[in-house]
Amino acid sequence: MLRLISCHRWQTFIRTGVWVRWCSTSVKPKSQQGSDQTRLNPLNIQMLSRNLQEQIFKGRTQEYTDEDVERSIAHLEQHKLWGKEAALLPDVELKLPQMYGNDIDEHFSLLAQKQSLPYLDAASHLQRARLPRMPVEWAWEVGWTRYGPGGERQSVNFPDEKAIVFDVEVCMEEGRCPTLAVAVSPNACKRLIEDRYTWSSDLTMADLIPLETPANSTQPRVGEWKERLVVGHNVSFDRAHIKEQYLLK
Repeated sequence: MLRLISCHRWQTFIRTGVWVRWCSTSVKPKSQQGSDQTRLNPLNIQMLSRNLQEQIFKGRTQEYTDEDVERSIAHLEQHKLWGKEAALLPDVELKLPQMYGNDIDEHFSLLAQKQSLPYLDAASHLQRARLPRMPVEWAWEVGWTRYGPGGERQSVNFPDEKAIVFDVEVCMEEGRCPTLAVAVSPNACKRLIEDRYTWSSDLTMADLIPLETPANSTQPRVGEWKERLVVGHNVSFDRAHIKEQYLLK
């Protein structure tokens, strides 16, 4: 069915056996008397109140041809819906935030670009990068260990790069909690080793893998969460073992 947002209305009458339709901008059924904010389309369907329409569509209206309206009316008649009156809903008086662009399409397009840009940049950087060489020798140390391109290694709280490829391994015969995790970025390789292989049923956040906060903390070091990209295979499985995924904020 055609969606119409014009302010005109169409009415139907039977005159000498012939259906006659005309446009009316002033006469409204008593049950459809609204405020000056009320807007009806040619099919007597209530539209956005004038206050919202002016903010979202910048006051622009759309005109439709007689053919479009006639086709819509015929469709309503086919389903026995044409001519039925409905009570008007109260008009909405709401001040919306400033929109981006010239219309609602541009607003959401620009908003999506703004919010996704950090992740697109991280993915592009990761796609163009060459992976570092794997360490010749892995340290058997609990927690995250970073292996630099020159073979140096150091203990870290978590991988802090903007984009990483990540994987988790679980010793399923002993439980469902993480045993080993690896992460690789264009700058370094990292591996996490848990301090045990068997688990009790009483687990805490400290038993999960930290990816954004230190092991004994639930807040980022600088007080703000950063946009980061984590790439993996069957990521719903890996995600279930990440500590930060269980934080409420």
